[in-house]
Amino acid sequence: MLKILQLTKKFPSPLLDGEILAIYNLGRSLTEMGCEVSLLSMNTTRHLSLEHNPTELSHYHYVESVVVDNRIKIVDAFINLFSNRSYHIERFI
Repeated sequence: MLKILQLTKKFPSPLLDGEILAIYNLGRSLTEMGCEVSLLSMNTTRHLSLEHNPTELSHYHYVESVVVDNRIKIVDAFINLFSNRSYHIERFI
């Protein structure tokens, strides 16, 4: 049996938009093909999802979400002006 880890930037529940539906359908389709699919997703402040229907995600072998505070902080953005790194990437690290 093929084991797959699906990494996503949005938690796929509730099923509200196209990206979430695509994540959900990919995981479900892989499971129907005989794969063991586990899910690891970012739960960002913009797309925070604290509620989910367990039956929606029953096709996953294991589900884990990591809360990521990706809000733009004025002081951090200003300090980053003197850096050679992208602030858009830095706030996810």
